[in-house]
Amino acid sequence: MRHLPLAVLLIFSAALAPAEEWEHSYRVTGKPEIVVDANDGDVEVAMASSQEVAVRVIAPGWKINDDLKITGTQTGNRVEIKLHRSNKVCFGFCFQSIKIEVRAPRESDLDLDSGDGNLRVDDVRGNFQLETNDGDIRIRGAEGRLHANTHDGNLDVEGRFEMLNLRSGDGNIDAHVSAAQTPEPGWALRTGDGNIRLALPDNFAADIDAHTADGAVKVDFPITSSGTNRESEVRGKINGGGISIELQTSDGDVRVEKG
Repeated sequence: MRHLPLAVLLIFSAALAPAEEWEHSYRVTGKPEIVVDANDGDVEVAMASSQEVAVRVIAPGWKINDDLKITGTQTGNRVEIKLHRSNKVCFGFCFQSIKIEVRAPRESDLDLDSGDGNLRVDDVRGNFQLETNDGDIRIRGAEGRLHANTHDGNLDVEGRFEMLNLRSGDGNIDAHVSAAQTPEPGWALRTGDGNIRLALPDNFAADIDAHTADGAVKVDFPITSSGTNRESEVRGKINGGGISIELQTSDGDVRVEKG
């Protein structure tokens, strides 16, 4: 080790330095509304066993309260977390990242936003509004109404949804939907450049409108067609018809299958 150049030693020292952290908990009396503006950080939300919202920010390479400002506020059952990082210039090898971990009651509404990070939600039921400019969105074991948008990334969702609206500017969409008691209007899966796969319960009733500008469309359900279907476009009813589901990609395949 003593023969290593000083610059290399400095890099190792920075990598081994403990990451700065920020933690806070918010007691709620009802269904919380959780708003996270992550700046460029990753956000992970998972179910908690208590009636509180616990937030932890892990920020290696950043100085909290210096070049990374974190504010947390609570108004009733609304909890809002905002991060603002400085335009810190990093030369050479940099070890910088931001991760926000949220533990929330099973019944929670989420509004998550990141400029350049991944979003993940596990085992939460509520209304979800998720957006990232450059990152993937992953949902597991969720229930409720989901709006999710990434300008550049993949969407991978699984759960029981009354409404599903997914959009990617450049990425694949993979959605596995369990039976929902009362599906609501507004279902759409759209990507500018990627494949779409939607898995539905065997008895799911819907009007399918699927189109690709460069690829193929395949529907594994028996379908009553409305109009002329082509390899790149399918319109029709499955299980007698129901809510409208739009699936659209400019460059990729579309598949609706039994899940």
